[in-house]
Amino acid sequence: MPESARVLDPQDLGASPRRLLDPASRAIAYGLPGLGLVLALRAVLLGLAGGLLSPILLAVVVCDATFVAGAYALAGMVLAALVRAVGDWLSDTRNSATAPVTTAAAPGPSSVLDSPPAPASPTDQPVPVDDEPAPTPKVALAPTGSIRRSIVGRNWDEAENLLFDLEAESPEDPRLDALREELRLAQEAARDEHLLQIGAAREVNDPERVLELHGLVAPLLDAAARDSLESDLSRWLLHLVHNRLRTGKIQGDLVQLAGRIAEAFSHTPDGASLRASLPTLRRSAGLCPRCAKPYVGLGNACPECLARAQAPYPVRVPDEEPGS
Repeated sequence: MPESARVLDPQDLGASPRRLLDPASRAIAYGLPGLGLVLALRAVLLGLAGGLLSPILLAVVVCDATFVAGAYALAGMVLAALVRAVGDWLSDTRNSATAPVTTAAAPGPSSVLDSPPAPASPTDQPVPVDDEPAPTPKVALAPTGSIRRSIVGRNWDEAENLLFDLEAESPEDPRLDALREELRLAQEAARDEHLLQIGAAREVNDPERVLELHGLVAPLLDAAARDSLESDLSRWLLHLVHNRLRTGKIQGDLVQLAGRIAEAFSHTPDGASLRASLPTLRRSAGLCPRCAKPYVGLGNACPECLARAQAPYPVRVPDEEPGS
């Protein structure tokens, strides 16, 4: 250690409590057991000095001597441990209160002159500042919540129109492909669901439900699949109408159903056949053959329809030229 600095050891100021109490703890640890042995031996000798002892009395004397020796030995161990603990605690407290103190002597003039100059701190040197990169311009993305709501609500036309508008507004939008795929998957799921529902409605002979589902599923099918489905449905619906005509009196609800079938499938042979028979069905049900309103007269149609058919078309008269 250089002469300019020295450490003051607290041991130089006096012995520590641990050193003072350590001999006392050893004396207690060995002294009390020794004292117990002496007392035990004394008890045995006193018993023997009294005369001949029976085996029972001898056993009692030995037990008493053993108890005395053990009690003193245990007491010595406990007291010695307690004294050592007190010494350790006092020493730790003293050491923490008197920490080593370092005294440094002031450097002389020669040491100041001979010492090399301290190197310059890195913070004292100029640090080159790199040019910060220009921030990347953020592209504002149009909201797509309305498109997804239309897809979830199965508003296919609205969703396709919104997608078209988004593509026209932001053709580079990275979400376009994902939205188109989402729309396609949703339409396929709806198509499969509606086809299953049509099959279930046919099983229970529910033509109204079949017509409703046909209107939902037709836009989701390609031309070939749509033609095949409509040909099958029109044949089944026409057969259903014929069965009801044969089994009972012609009612207005049956005529109304036949009109809906003829309108939905007018481009199929079965639908065209049913459309041609509508006037006869309406007259049989007491309705006007043309407008399907109640009419039981002998005319070809109700008076309102006849009047509308006989009314002349309005003729537009050209405006006269000024000055004529």
